[in-house]
Amino acid sequence: MGRETQLNIRNFPADLKKKIQALAKKNHRSMAQEIILALEEYVQRETAQPKK
Repeated sequence: MGRETQLNIRNFPADLKKKIQALAKKNHRSMAQEIILALEEYVQRETAQPKK
C-alpha cells in the first residue's frame, strides 16, 4: 500500500475498533490501511464469485 491514506469513520463500535487496532499493530499498518485492505479483500471475494 504505497499511498498515504486518511480514513475518518464516526460512531465506530468500540469492540471492532480494538480488534482492528490489534490487527494493524500486528501487521505493522495503520488502522486506515488495515480497514482498506479488509475492504479490498471483501470486494475481491464478492466480485470474483458468480452469484447463483
